[in-house]
Amino acid sequence: MAYLGCMGAGKTTFMTNNASDIIQAGYGLVNIDIINNCELSESIKSITPKDKLIEIDCSNPNQIQSFAYNEIQINDSMSDYEKITNATLHTQQIAVLLDSINDDTSKLSPKMLKYLYAAGTVVFTTKYNASLKDVINCLTIPGKRKSFIDSLSKSLRALLEDEVYTLQELDKEEKSGKISNNDSKVEGIIDRSIHLKTSSHTKLAFMKSSENNLNFVDLLSQNKVILIKIPESKFPSKMIRNILATYFLSRIWLSKQILATTTQPKTFLFFDEFYKCHNCQLLYQDIFVEARKFDLVSIVALHYLNQLTQQCKEALKASGTSYLLDGRSEER
Repeated sequence: MAYLGCMGAGKTTFMTNNASDIIQAGYGLVNIDIINNCELSESIKSITPKDKLIEIDCSNPNQIQSFAYNEIQINDSMSDYEKITNATLHTQQIAVLLDSINDDTSKLSPKMLKYLYAAGTVVFTTKYNASLKDVINCLTIPGKRKSFIDSLSKSLRALLEDEVYTLQELDKEEKSGKISNNDSKVEGIIDRSIHLKTSSHTKLAFMKSSENNLNFVDLLSQNKVILIKIPESKFPSKMIRNILATYFLSRIWLSKQILATTTQPKTFLFFDEFYKCHNCQLLYQDIFVEARKFDLVSIVALHYLNQLTQQCKEALKASGTSYLLDGRSEER
């Protein structure tokens, strides 16, 4: 569903009423809130039973999530092949996140991705609750990289031979015999990681282990009401809001895809003015078209359709969307 209307047309009130119906019907609900002081989230919170409510305030250090995707499980009970498969899937999500860390639409080059996938696969197979910082350390600090490689079991090292050789390309021997890092090969990744350190909130998410992360697969299967708050007053940087919103949207979408192999619960996803986050539009191009088979219902609010990119607008139109239009002004 798409609600189109000017400021003051009542979109927030209408979405709150929608939320009330959804909660009473027992369905799951996620609201990604990037508007002002998250008034929509506060309205939904006031009508949600406490046992159903999950609140993630990205400005609260105690609620900040690590930049990791622990919905993709890796543990000792898995075979080496399963560990590598899931580590690669985890790294795919990290690549989506890193691509959202820029001021334009550029993506990591295939050469950069080669090193990122090698590092992510090695790190996540040796340290199940690794942070994004661990992956970056593997790419930028020779001593850390050697430690991760040395932690591989003999059987894992045999399977990851190509990844190990790729990572060893980053070692540069100086005349003194000291090993330094060949930063030029991973420059784009380093530049993006620096952006994460420009906000104390994203720096903490960058450094944290995923050990205490919420698992969205579990929460969605229990039909929880999840309020993700990214208040503009605490996150004035458009790029930082884009990073955080993209991260959470990708986790929700990933979780619905994982749940497709089980009894799929119906989940409603609210996102007011998502056009403000460019990379969220890129994700929504797939979500709008494919969400029906994963029992995910998107409810988005806009001022007008042309706020979207052409591809996102076409995906919205092609996905069987219902529209509610309101042209009333605040004065009327």
